[in-house]
Amino acid sequence: MKRFALFFLIISPFFALSQKRLNLVHHNAFAFYDYQEKVFCVLDDSTFLWKYDSNKQSWKKVTLHLNIDTNFTQFLTEYVPLSEKGSDVYFVHSGCGVVYQLKNNSVIRHDRSFQHKNQFSGAYFMDNGEPHIYGGYGLFTTKNIITRYDTTEREWFFFNTIGNRPPNGMSNIIQKSNGDYFLFDGVKDVNGVYQALKSVWKFSKRTKRWMYIGRLNPEIANNYLQNPMNGRCLSDRHISIFSDKLVSFNLKTLQFTKFPLKSMGTFAQIIEVGNQVLLYRISSKMRYIEMTDLNFWKKFKKEEGSMLILEEGNPDAYWRYVLVTIVLSLIAYFYFIKGPGKKAKYHESGMNSQLMEEFHSTEKKLLYMLKEHELEGLEISFINDLVNHDQPSMDTLKKRRELLIKDLRYKLAAKFNLTQEEVFIERRMETDKRMKLLFLNEQIVKALKKLG
Repeated sequence: MKRFALFFLIISPFFALSQKRLNLVHHNAFAFYDYQEKVFCVLDDSTFLWKYDSNKQSWKKVTLHLNIDTNFTQFLTEYVPLSEKGSDVYFVHSGCGVVYQLKNNSVIRHDRSFQHKNQFSGAYFMDNGEPHIYGGYGLFTTKNIITRYDTTEREWFFFNTIGNRPPNGMSNIIQKSNGDYFLFDGVKDVNGVYQALKSVWKFSKRTKRWMYIGRLNPEIANNYLQNPMNGRCLSDRHISIFSDKLVSFNLKTLQFTKFPLKSMGTFAQIIEVGNQVLLYRISSKMRYIEMTDLNFWKKFKKEEGSMLILEEGNPDAYWRYVLVTIVLSLIAYFYFIKGPGKKAKYHESGMNSQLMEEFHSTEKKLLYMLKEHELEGLEISFINDLVNHDQPSMDTLKKRRELLIKDLRYKLAAKFNLTQEEVFIERRMETDKRMKLLFLNEQIVKALKKLG
């Protein structure tokens, strides 16, 4: 009996480790985090889903109902799992178009679209509960566009941007920080020749503008060649995986921390949620999942450096970025906080005239937006910003948007003696039929312009 107890004590650490480790069957098995159930998941079989029980520190099988239009191996190869805090899990076709959703242990078709085959090897990311894709290759060209999947409309829309954009490219890395997105690495297309993207770009969803930041440090470049699964890493550390190192990015300071690896090519993916860390590991003979905690990072020596390098013939790009940020912040401060400025006073005085006094502030803002977009039309999804004051669900957001438009249509029809059908004109964008545009009646636009 004593010998048995001693034997059990000897093997128990190995048994505990094996419970945290999950050997994979398929080369492209999915690993992701389900924020709705708050659980790590692995999809490696068409009949069940692995879920990690953090209390028992072990993996358990849950029956899966897979309702897909392709075979399972092809599904693992052609789709990308995406999720973020507050959202469901979506599986997006790598070329854009078809979207599946994980719901009640079933994978079901969610979109009303088709296989676009237009953004292979794009940068896939979630924002405000919706899948997005930047760049990619398809239909004989590379792209520098952002497409957005509207989870309510169940269709893809082209996201309008203003001004200069990064070069056309693919396999880029996108990381989010303070509501802005940073784009780097990957390749760009120069007259049909692929070259490494050596620059860092920042995108603001508020202004819808891209801004060039500077040259990317070559120590953390060309990662797209080493790990195509980098876009699936999930962590506030903004992790990127190289064959010989792990790198985390501080996008506020544009600094990086490098963690050298003792052996080459040992990680494919890292998902970090709270204190738990999922490691998608690779050995010479197999792939497997290992669960650990934040102490994992203490095992490494670390080296720090700047994401940007000094550009030949130019001032330090990092300090230029800091200077531009400070200047823009000061302009915004004096413009919006110290005083509205001439332009703000113009539309405030106009919108507060007797003609507009029965409209509340949100309706006035929408009218101003419609007037400013009288020629090109206002993308309906842009109205979400007016009703998105507490980060509601997409269904709630859509209902608020529709109610705002409905109430405004009723008031304008009565004010200008129009039928409700005449107040707004809704059209599809000529260059992208998936995008809905809203136009304001010409009579109303002229009246608003007279307000000065």
